[in-house]
Amino acid sequence: MAFFHALKWAHDTNSSNVVFESNCKYLVDTICSNQNGSMEFHRIVARCRALLSIIPNSIVSFVRRQSSQVAHNLAKASRFHDRLQLFYQISTCIFPKIINEMQ
Repeated sequence: MAFFHALKWAHDTNSSNVVFESNCKYLVDTICSNQNGSMEFHRIVARCRALLSIIPNSIVSFVRRQSSQVAHNLAKASRFHDRLQLFYQISTCIFPKIINEMQ
């Protein structure tokens, strides 16, 4: 459902040339294929496909969780902020991961 809301936000903000990444291989494979089904998951995927078809030059790609660990940690930390937050230093929750990925 989060992926659908990301697509909806991109559509609502008239975004284009967007690369949507997910670490859920099954979701990405299902969106990129013509698989259909009767489960609620497949109905949500159909809605995602419909949105993707009207967001210009958008693609969906799979990224391994290890590759998205910095983004994952940052997303977890953001749950504790109820409004826009500007950071002028690298947050301690992601600093070690950034250093690790740079090596």
